[in-house]
Amino acid sequence: MVEVIDLVSSDSNGSEGEAMANAKVHTELHNPGAGSGTGQHGECLSEDEGTRLAMKLSLETDDSSPLDTQGHANFQEVRILDSEEEQIRQAIELSLQSVHSNPLDRKELADCFAVGLKDHQTLTGDENQNLASRKRKLAPLPFQASKKTKTTIEFLTNYIPSYQEPIFTTGAIKRTWASGFPREDDIKFEEVVQSSILKTAVLSSCQWDDDWLFSKVDCKKTKVSLVMDENEPRAPQMHQKHKYLAICGPESVSGIMHSKLMLLFYEHYARLVVPTGNLVPYDWGETGHMENLVFLIDLPYLSETVAKYPTTGGQAARSMITKEGPYTKFFDAVHVFCTLMNIKPPILEQLCRCDFTATKDLAFVFGAGRNLSDDHYRLASPYAGLSGLACQVTRLRLNCNGNIQVNMIASSIGNLTYDFVTALYSACQGSQATALELSGNSKKGSKDAAKTHMRIYFPSQHVVKASLGGTKGAGTIFLLQEYWQKPRFPRDMFFECNNVREGLLLHDKIIFVQPSRRDNEALSVRPWVYIGSANCSESAWVRTYEKPTPKSKNWECGVIVPTPQESSASTPRLNTGQNDMTGLGLMATLEETTSSVNLNAFESLLPVPMKLPAQKLSAGNEPWTVDK
Repeated sequence: MVEVIDLVSSDSNGSEGEAMANAKVHTELHNPGAGSGTGQHGECLSEDEGTRLAMKLSLETDDSSPLDTQGHANFQEVRILDSEEEQIRQAIELSLQSVHSNPLDRKELADCFAVGLKDHQTLTGDENQNLASRKRKLAPLPFQASKKTKTTIEFLTNYIPSYQEPIFTTGAIKRTWASGFPREDDIKFEEVVQSSILKTAVLSSCQWDDDWLFSKVDCKKTKVSLVMDENEPRAPQMHQKHKYLAICGPESVSGIMHSKLMLLFYEHYARLVVPTGNLVPYDWGETGHMENLVFLIDLPYLSETVAKYPTTGGQAARSMITKEGPYTKFFDAVHVFCTLMNIKPPILEQLCRCDFTATKDLAFVFGAGRNLSDDHYRLASPYAGLSGLACQVTRLRLNCNGNIQVNMIASSIGNLTYDFVTALYSACQGSQATALELSGNSKKGSKDAAKTHMRIYFPSQHVVKASLGGTKGAGTIFLLQEYWQKPRFPRDMFFECNNVREGLLLHDKIIFVQPSRRDNEALSVRPWVYIGSANCSESAWVRTYEKPTPKSKNWECGVIVPTPQESSASTPRLNTGQNDMTGLGLMATLEETTSSVNLNAFESLLPVPMKLPAQKLSAGNEPWTVDK
């Protein structure tokens, strides 16, 4: 007689490529004298009987362990089917039906899941205690499992649930999963793409690992288009190796492709994803030494296309952009960006099928390289560069004439000057005036405000050397000693970036913007974040998209996400100096304390990734530089 059986998730400290869910069967035979490998009468089960019993056991449960709406699934008993294929199909269907609609709520899942069939003899004390609390007992399988049965269990173990209906309907920011770390408010690449139901994918990246990518996405059943530089040396090789693959992108003379946009189309909705990482395994946590952030939003399809949105833009297209309708400014920006990157018209038509209504309070901003046509300059100008950032901040009513706090994390630092960081600070205020246009006292005043109220976070030599990947794992963390030592470089604005997940380096590109506590005019402004591909460099943030454009600029993209109204309404309080992430609306100006700043106002949006308070980078605590 079978007492218990669980379908369980993997240990959060699993190795590279470890699956999200593990199937673990816990059985105890109550027939006196019956041991493992016997049936009810002590007889050895046949292979077919064993297969059927394995499938039945892998889906049974008792009433004490249903997965309810708090993250627990309610497994139904599976009927015994004649063919093994039917059994497997039924098992998958039931496991799909039983998974809660939020695949990222790991705390509840961890409490009711065990750690996998092969590890049941090496459970930790906590895991044994959790199992004991549910009166689960470990015992071997009651039969000699066949090869097909083992394959079936292995498939269920590695199964990643896919969702036929939208999940992230208003958008979400998640950090990437990291092997060896507990799963909490994170997401895996497999969970992002949902390859089992993926119809069409458009993927852009600066770095590629095609073998890794196509182990996650099957380009024989999914139409995959890769957006890369025309002169990408690996493009012909990748196309030859993966014959079903389509490659598109801007002309090679137009700048470096640094965008990470992903457009994923399913049967009933599309998913727009803006990660800070590239399409390589270490940026998605599989080596356990690097962390990135991911913005994603699910867009339902329109029942009927409201209007044929012209793929070439123009006045007819502009007239369709409304604040409340399915074609928002966010949609227009994405559409323009994809047009400039030479994304094929069929993809643009699929994009026009999506209802972008949920993006009305968000903004999409980008960098579009160089050598654009006059029409393309006109289309890009409301969304591109620092002037586009300022324009969208103003459109979302996040602009502020008073002082703001700007805290920026970047994985690559360019040849910075005070003029450039002042222009970036002004753009975050919603000011169209860049440092190029400022003069006299106004320029000095803006520069002083930027020095006082802006911080840039970058890892120190010590943080990199002490990280899990060491110096060899910091190849994509970039700053030249030559830049750092220049007299005009804003060294006094740099602080040490150390991950709250100890040992992980941050490859994030994020800007936290919130009101200054001492500026009454600024206090009414909602905090907001930028998350995307743009680092802290003038190549990433063109000051203005008007001819003549500067010589060498990147293709970038990112989103502006304001905090929910309720999270920014709290009365500001002074920071306690502790890294306390439990409150909301805690704002302290940089001039009030040189040792700490509080970002709790952003807790409702995302897990703040760096430790606070942060030390200044200086001669005694130098930044990581690739040439030293």
